Amino acid sequence: MWGILFKTILILLAIVGLTEVFRLLAFHFLRTRHRGKLFWVLSFQGHDGEAELALKNALEHLRWLDSTQEKLVLCVDRGMDEETREVCRVVSRENLDVRICKPEEVAEILEQ
Repeated sequence: MWGILFKTILILLAIVGLTEVFRLLAFHFLRTRHRGKLFWVLSFQGHDGEAELALKNALEHLRWLDSTQEKLVLCVDRGMDEETREVCRVVSRENLDVRICKPEEVAEILEQ
């Protein structure tokens, strides 16, 4: 009984490992000289109790991406309340990869 369970888990881990190897190889062969920029855009309006979680989630997703691209999280203020704005400011101070902007400024930031 335990042997079958152990073998099943081992096979599942082997499949996950092989999938990760193929993913890494694909990313390696599809890499170009043009680095570009990678943006993750989050838009907040009113009160959002999960703003900090959303920003940190976006930062972690960008950190796990295997690339040398410049990465930036844009926090778009579409009428945030003061508490949500302060949460965004704190996260922005802690992480240089987070920038708070107004909707009118997004196009300008993307063009830089």
